Amino acid sequence: MPLYEYCCILCNKKEEAMQNHGEPPIICSDCNEPMFKMVSSTSFVLKGDGWEKDGYTGESNRKKQS
Repeated sequence: MPLYEYCCILCNKKEEAMQNHGEPPIICSDCNEPMFKMVSSTSFVLKGDGWEKDGYTGESNRKKQS
């Protein structure tokens, strides 16, 4: 189950909630208004030389054609 970050428009309070994808937004515990889902960074990182070596970047494709 994913962890989502929410922020209240009125009081700017931030909370985290573990929810399924289609569940409705949580309600702020301070002002009882629906909170909006924030976009947060992920832990997904591409490492190593395989990504470029396999031809997924424009720069490496230009080098092969030269």
